[in-house]
Amino acid sequence: MATKIVDNIFLVNAPAGSGKTTKIKSMIVNHKIKYPIDNILCITYTKRAAEELKKRFK
Repeated sequence: MATKIVDNIFLVNAPAGSGKTTKIKSMIVNHKIKYPIDNILCITYTKRAAEELKKRFK
């Protein structure tokens, strides 16, 4: 589901309902624990996907 493109870039590509948002949230949380001062850029195909991910962090 998550493929490492280069050292710090990942592509998460899977069908609807497969847990992409959960996986992305987990990856972000784990990274922020390990590297708390890093910034993270997450790009989605749709505004709805971005809103769903944002909602998971509230």
